[in-house]
This record gives sequence, structure tokens and C-alpha cells, in this order.
Amino acid sequence: SGGASGGRGRESQTESGTERAPPGGAAHRHEARSRPIPPHPSPPPPSSERSKMPAYTSTLNEMSVPQVCGMSVLPIKTSIRGPAPQARDGEEDIIDEAIKFFRANILFASFDVHGGADRALLYLTLYISQCLKRMEKAGNKASGNKILFELAKEKFPMPGESGWPLGGHILRAQSRDEDEKARAYLKQLREETGIRMLEVLYAEDESAPNKFWMGFSKHKFMNILVR
Repeated sequence: SGGASGGRGRESQTESGTERAPPGGAAHRHEARSRPIPPHPSPPPPSSERSKMPAYTSTLNEMSVPQVCGMSVLPIKTSIRGPAPQARDGEEDIIDEAIKFFRANILFASFDVHGGADRALLYLTLYISQCLKRMEKAGNKASGNKILFELAKEKFPMPGESGWPLGGHILRAQSRDEDEKARAYLKQLREETGIRMLEVLYAEDESAPNKFWMGFSKHKFMNILVR
């Protein structure tokens, strides 16, 4: 499937479904409209249809920022220390994009890279997939927090190392300095993504992760198996 620019006005998957107001008058209808609605992902289109659709790519590819291993070192909203600069409050960052596009992009077997932000998006999509796989064992929010914290702290392979899952999509470091900076950047992204995914998965109920999100733990992004 070919990639398409994230700024072309495509509709992303909605974060909430629609809910029909129950009978019983205006008060009941108002209550139904104002009550938070859990995210209901749309059913995936047939595989033949998906093959013709472009994956959602980043709107941040044109941002002029430093790069490591071909990835843009983008500003993110975080208190986690690392090479990524601080993004402004209210500004959508690459982690927001990865979460927003995840339930569409997870269905694709390929991803066309259009720039350095797409490489970061690619890594984050696979990492969110791994978060969901680990969260299959989670119970309440405290247990989910422990699982995602430990996953973020795990030693992980870098481009060119054994076990690296994304082949040549993200480039191998050309120096020790670049390798160290890329490792620190990915660690920063992993930790902040885990924090945000915890809030996404327990937004409706702190006793168990959201079942609609967890349904995507069975999907393999680009046919890559994660554990």
C-alpha cells in the first residue's frame, strides 16, 4: 500500500462512536449525549480493499529538526529527559499522531516512508502494538502501569543489531555518538508513549484495559510479530 501525506484531509478513525439517546424525554437525551462514550473501532475493511488504501503518514515530515538514524528528533510533550525538545502544550506531537492513527495503520502490511517523522511514526506504531500485546496480562490500572513501565525500561535492539524488527526502514547509526543519541531518543519515546497509552486504555474503567483497544493486540503491524 502506498503512503499518503497526513495533511491531505483524510478522515482519521473517530475516537468515539455514536450512541442513540434512550427514550424518556429531553433530560435523558441530554444525559446520553454528554456521557463519555468508549471508543468503538470500525471493523477492518477486507484485505483486498486495504491493499488499495494508503497508510496514514505523519503531518510533521516537513518540520526542520535534527535527525538520527533517519528519524526526525521531534518536539514532544513530556517530562521524560532525552534529546527530544519540549513541545508546546496543546500542540499535537508525533506520539499523539501514532496513537490517533494506530487503529488504522495496524491493519496495513506495508508503509511508505515520506520523511524522518514517518520513521518515528513507524517505530511508535510497532511499539504501541507491543504495548497492547503485553497488556493482555493486565488487570487494573496499577498492574497495567507496572507492565508498561517495565516494557519501556527493557533493553531493546537498535537498527543493524540482532532482533531489530524494522529492517532498513530506520537507518543504522554511522557513529557511536549517533547510536547513543538514537537510543536515548527511542527510550524517551517509549517511556512517554507508555504513559499516554496507560491513560488511553484506562480512560473509561480503571479496573480493566479498554476491550476495544485490546482487540487490536491480535493484529500484526506490517506482519511483524511482537512479544
